[in-house]
Amino acid sequence: MSDSVAPGVAKPPDKEISQSLLAEQVKLAFSQIGFGLLATMFCAIAYMIVVWDVVPFARLLTWFTALTALTFIRRLASTVFFRQKPGAQEAFRWSVIFNAGAFVSGSLWGIAGVFLFPENFIGHQVFLILLVAGLSAGATSTYTAIKWAPSLFILPSMGILTIKVFTIGGGVYPEMGVVMAFYTFAILGSASRINRATMNALSLRFENVGLIEELEKTNKKIRQLSEATFDGVMVHDKGEILFTNNVLPEMFGYTVEEVKGLNALDFVAPKHRSFAKDKMLSGAEEPYETTGIRKDGLRVPVEIHGKPVPYEDRIVRMVAIRDLT
Repeated sequence: MSDSVAPGVAKPPDKEISQSLLAEQVKLAFSQIGFGLLATMFCAIAYMIVVWDVVPFARLLTWFTALTALTFIRRLASTVFFRQKPGAQEAFRWSVIFNAGAFVSGSLWGIAGVFLFPENFIGHQVFLILLVAGLSAGATSTYTAIKWAPSLFILPSMGILTIKVFTIGGGVYPEMGVVMAFYTFAILGSASRINRATMNALSLRFENVGLIEELEKTNKKIRQLSEATFDGVMVHDKGEILFTNNVLPEMFGYTVEEVKGLNALDFVAPKHRSFAKDKMLSGAEEPYETTGIRKDGLRVPVEIHGKPVPYEDRIVRMVAIRDLT
């Protein structure tokens, strides 16, 4: 009898893996959004207090109301996401929702650099620049689970503000604009590196899950094949018996429970054990004949055919024993 195991466990399609990976990215992104929303509102309130007397109240109130409404909607979206627990098929839709929130939030901070920018108060201007720079830096970590989310926040916020600084001209504004542009590219690069690291970690996780599933399926096939034969079958690791079919104990006069405490070589007659051990340790796959021994001491001619197979988390030896009587 050949003790080969049916090869090839079908892997899930690439599309299914991609959907599952995106689903994990979205889940991670929404799980981190809470602190970012809190920081956004804190910065918005702080800016309102600082520029209260130097920016038209109607503009300031309109901007703050829009940002507050957006923050509430994003918080609500996060709550709905975790309550519904959407499947992998819905991951793309939720990623779009997350990205849209990041873009609108970044745009509102960019708009602040145009309509809420105190023209003649450099201290207030620097304060706004520091707020937006800090929020953009935070986006590189809180939004980075989804590839484009950090860019969708950083580019409209820092980008519009940088252009505004360049258009002022004179004084130190050109130098400030250069520094802001450099900073923007730096944090975009940092966000990209963090995203790659996150993707690698998630991909490795899915690879490990896939390997475990393949091993479980292989173990199941081993058991199914062993029970479908008239030969005695065992799986052992250097003699330590890990599994036998129901035929093997019956063939040698043991109960299933008794077999659990035996060594694989206990089924071979004593004077032939050295030969059988050499075959076992060498990993030989060709069948050979020898003399087996039953529980009652009766010797029986047997044919043994073994080969290495994956079992649980290791490579072990699967052996088929045929009674030649």
